[in-house]
Amino acid sequence: MSYKLKLNQIRAILSLEVKLESAKTTDGSIVNYERLEAGFPIFQEDGTTPLAEGDYTLEDGTAFKVDADGLIMEVIPPTETPEAPEAPETEVTIEAAEPSVDPTKPEEPAAPTEEELMKKIADDVKTCMEAIVALADEVAQMKSKLQMAEQKVNEFAKRPATTKIPKVSVPDETKVDRMESIINVIKHAMSNKK
Repeated sequence: MSYKLKLNQIRAILSLEVKLESAKTTDGSIVNYERLEAGFPIFQEDGTTPLAEGDYTLEDGTAFKVDADGLIMEVIPPTETPEAPEAPETEVTIEAAEPSVDPTKPEEPAAPTEEELMKKIADDVKTCMEAIVALADEVAQMKSKLQMAEQKVNEFAKRPATTKIPKVSVPDETKVDRMESIINVIKHAMSNKK
């Protein structure tokens, strides 16, 4: 599978619009393609069904071959008709003027080529995929921690809130006897905690 087809698949996944051009073949059928170059897919009139394997010629005389996967294998430009002989040229000497360069104006960078753009898109997709994988790992770790916390909360909820304090019935005696009874209750409660 060519890298051009993979890039088209990536564009489709990212919901980037792939603009198709249409052309008519010599037999009258319509074909759709992104680029009429080797390695690019070519489709029938509906724009989704790959063109059948074979040799085709467009109305403008351009011929192309399609493989079994619907990919263009070869493009043959139209044959040119021989031109009428040109009139003899007279020699003219033209002196080339030196281009005027404004030293204060910075040079504009050259526009990136299609290959550079495709490489940048592929690099950006790779970076996005790495970020998605890292994010998925973090989500999985957080989910695991959340499940552990939920399990601990459930265990804690099953425990009794406090130990039961025994009821103390203090006879109406003296204040000293009451104090001793309270001290005994506290000692008893403290020994249960151990």
